[in-house]
Amino acid sequence: MTRWFTDKKLRRVAASTLMVAGLGGGMLAGIFASATTSGATGSTLVMESSPESALTANFNPYISSSETQVGATSLIYESVLQFDIAQPTVPPYGFIASTYKWGSGGTSIMFAIRPGIKYSDGSTLTAADVAKCYSEVGANAAINGGGVAITSATSAGNVVTVNFSSAQYTNLQNIGTVPIVGPKFWTDAGSSPATYADAGAIAGTGPYMLQAGYSSGTITLVQNPNYWGGPQWTTKAPWVTPATAAAPDPVGTFTSGPTEVQFPQIGSNTSVLSLLDNNTLDWAGNFITGLSSTFLKGTGHAVWFAPVNTVTMWPNLTVFPTNMLAVREAISLAVNRNTLSFVGESGFEPPATSMSGLTEPGFSSLVSSKIGNFNDNASIKAAKAVLVKAGWKMGQNGYFNLKGKELSLNLGDPSAYTDYASDCALAADELRAAGFNATFIGQTPQAWGQAMQVGHFQLDIHWGASSISAYQVYNNWLNSKLIGTGGGDFERSRNAAMQTDLTTLAGATTVKAQKADLLPIEQYVAANLPVIPILYGASFDEYNTGAFSGWPTSTNAYESGSPNTPTNEVIVLHLTAAS
Repeated sequence: MTRWFTDKKLRRVAASTLMVAGLGGGMLAGIFASATTSGATGSTLVMESSPESALTANFNPYISSSETQVGATSLIYESVLQFDIAQPTVPPYGFIASTYKWGSGGTSIMFAIRPGIKYSDGSTLTAADVAKCYSEVGANAAINGGGVAITSATSAGNVVTVNFSSAQYTNLQNIGTVPIVGPKFWTDAGSSPATYADAGAIAGTGPYMLQAGYSSGTITLVQNPNYWGGPQWTTKAPWVTPATAAAPDPVGTFTSGPTEVQFPQIGSNTSVLSLLDNNTLDWAGNFITGLSSTFLKGTGHAVWFAPVNTVTMWPNLTVFPTNMLAVREAISLAVNRNTLSFVGESGFEPPATSMSGLTEPGFSSLVSSKIGNFNDNASIKAAKAVLVKAGWKMGQNGYFNLKGKELSLNLGDPSAYTDYASDCALAADELRAAGFNATFIGQTPQAWGQAMQVGHFQLDIHWGASSISAYQVYNNWLNSKLIGTGGGDFERSRNAAMQTDLTTLAGATTVKAQKADLLPIEQYVAANLPVIPILYGASFDEYNTGAFSGWPTSTNAYESGSPNTPTNEVIVLHLTAAS
């Protein structure tokens, strides 16, 4: 399922040559327009979420444009809720809505809309405006980036009720982060909201507004003089009574944050690293080789790569030999997760620990004590023993064979994703030591994505779903309805019991019920390895404490540090310009 969050898929581009034994394929270094900003000075925040070859006046928050990718639209247009992706089990922040409440069976949800919120043009936001946004998203699949099954939305007083065609308990993140725009957006968009550019970004409720006269190049946002202030920084549980729900939190203040936010047009990760190093760029969100040797040596330079998803090896369950459990077990035993973490990922993405596949520490409270942990270091001896027990024989060439078939294996990933390419090359070396004739095959991102979608692969590395919901993590791996869509279940799992268990989990209304419904799925993943967890994928975050304070860290994880849409607003509202 597509989320409102902007997952940067092409974020793994080399900024320096990466030397790994056995690594094949060329490195990609996109060279486009360089940054036009002259430097981060005063209280201007200069940030980058994704290298983009062009930035033009298209601020429609419902479509994936370059302006959305770099993170600009979520500072202009807010949502009813925001979520701490670094701590997925904590309640959400109330933004346009102060609180929320599920209807019976999870087929509806009510939001208490804060009174007195104004748009940047000075007009007042109403609950009817919010209901209009949900109704339009439900009626237009092309702008329903969260895939939310909305049937209708209504307002009464300050309360908005959104109705769904099925239980949506596990889809709160996508529901709560639907962008809210003013009536003028829908008037101007007419019958084509998916192609409307929203060039002037008029009438958002966010802390910033587009500088007048923008057409292309560096995007400059200035403070919204009518901003309502933002929430107090405490998470809020759903309401208990309608009366409680209707009372808004005391609004915060917005006086010490950045006076401007700039998004320069940057065409490559190579340029991003250079701009970070010389303090022209304050905040970025990229996997860049060379951080330790350059950026982190600068005064005030810091990174925090919060683990927000689980990176796995996806074995094709429909082809030989990865359709065999013993082979998947041997792969899991032979791969040295510590090596992948510290060499392939420069130490920024920790080795996966729980055999459940759920990301830790975020989902630790949901993992059953019955589920074991991986040995982070390879066990070549154990891998060979599993294969021998399953009937494989070692050949004179050093590779196992079974009834005349050699244990050959291609590991595929884009050469441009330099960390994944390194991981594949390292894993291939370890698998050869365990008796696999393993080879890394470097591909283009487009060819790789297409091959995974149609099932023309054996064993590829791919990130998992970043979500506040454990259901969404497993749904991404095990929902057979996603086969062939490019949205998940690349391994082609067709387990009927898992489909039933996922449906049961989707209807869980309490943490106790969720844990009980998760157990058989956790056990299935641990025992059958439909995917093979190897790393905890990071939310990339490079920042400059000399320019601003208040950044999230591992000890103050109020949000993941990524500058991505939409959670970058939570972070910007926490920042204070350095004196």
